[in-house]
Amino acid sequence: MIENEIETAEKTEVIGRKADTKKKEDSKKKDLKPSETLVYCGPTIKGIVQQYAHFNNGIPERLKDYVANHKAVERLLVPIEDFVEVKRNLQVKGTVESLSYISIEKGE
Repeated sequence: MIENEIETAEKTEVIGRKADTKKKEDSKKKDLKPSETLVYCGPTIKGIVQQYAHFNNGIPERLKDYVANHKAVERLLVPIEDFVEVKRNLQVKGTVESLSYISIEKGE
């Protein structure tokens, strides 16, 4: 249910962006470097990851396994330079970030 809302929000955001901005953001998401510092902006998932945990040189295996089955978690695992923007978007109803956060809270 929330996944459909997230897909719709993603499509809306893509349509609303200028082409060059979209390319820049897409390349950031696709090209996460292993040496890059990542921050998890979602809610704490007991035994997996704490909110605002940061990772250098990759993420732990338990989190990799979890991310493989939970796309919402992957959406909230972001490069540190995107942290402020993502944190801001978490407060805006209907954004991909806020819908992903809700999805994780519900255990979806």
